Amino acid sequence: MISFVTILVIWVNHHTTIDAISTFDRSLLFLNGLLLMTVAVIPFTTGVLARALQSGHDQSVAAVAYGVSGTAMSLAFSLINTYAKVRRLFTTPFSLLGYSLGQLGYPVATLIAVGSYQTALAIYAALAAFYAAFPLIREAQLRRR
Repeated sequence: MISFVTILVIWVNHHTTIDAISTFDRSLLFLNGLLLMTVAVIPFTTGVLARALQSGHDQSVAAVAYGVSGTAMSLAFSLINTYAKVRRLFTTPFSLLGYSLGQLGYPVATLIAVGSYQTALAIYAALAAFYAAFPLIREAQLRRR
């Protein structure tokens, strides 16, 4: 369920990000392809994690693998956002909170997974919930202005 929500949130937020960019060039398209590649890995690491949880061994290793895929995805998303921000391509306000949390949350949870896969899974779930809720709250605030 965490992976489904994560991929759904990536898809929704990707569309929102792309809609907020005024123009594309080849570099931005390749960065977008990098993001797509990282998202394509999530089902594999989800399967590894599910098998580890079912078998009752190697849960921490599997949670680390899942976290590495999440970290790679957040890095790819951050590269798109950084590129667009530096080139002043955004047509809407940029959120430093939304930008920073994934950059910190996934790597921190990945490190935590070494010692406690349960805590890491809770953080992965919290990140998915945050990225589902935060943009909705932010959009509501922008509409009120």
